[in-house]
Amino acid sequence: MELGNIYENTAWLYDYDNRDNLTDDISFYKEYALKSGGEVLELGCGTGRVALKLQRVMEI
Repeated sequence: MELGNIYENTAWLYDYDNRDNLTDDISFYKEYALKSGGEVLELGCGTGRVALKLQRVMEI
């Protein structure tokens, strides 16, 4: 029995998971983005969980 990729059809659900352990790192990235004083590139941003929040911070 081959299961294949069991996550293939659930990726759209990832950003609905709001548990603290999945958002605790945001403040770390915000701090360093603000310290950089310039543009920030997040490689492998996936669903944009971090990148979208950084965009809001950098627009201020």
